[in-house]
Amino acid sequence: MTPLPRQVLVAPLLEHHELADPSAVLRQRLDGDWPNEDWRGRRVAVAVGSRGIDRIGEIARTVVAWLKARGADPFVVPAMGSHGGATPDGQRAMLGMDRALRRILRELHDPLLHGADQLVVP
Repeated sequence: MTPLPRQVLVAPLLEHHELADPSAVLRQRLDGDWPNEDWRGRRVAVAVGSRGIDRIGEIARTVVAWLKARGADPFVVPAMGSHGGATPDGQRAMLGMDRALRRILRELHDPLLHGADQLVVP
């Protein structure tokens, strides 16, 4: 039998810290990164993943509100890869697990878009 090479577990060292008001920090960063961008009339995709973002509903709501306040027409695109079986129904179910995000999508009155498939969140 061929011996396996020596193996090492590699894990990223991520800084862990809590923001008292993540929405305020996000708005500040968006304002700082795009101070002179004209968003009026632009249709803008907001990609929302399913992993690793604490308070994802609040963060998605902040981005959508920030874009709308500047005249953009945002819509949400699931950015989940294989989560939910990589199908519209499965990803809809994944998003449905987060009540805050589901509420945001209803408030947008806009379907989620996934490639050529439209996902309507009831």
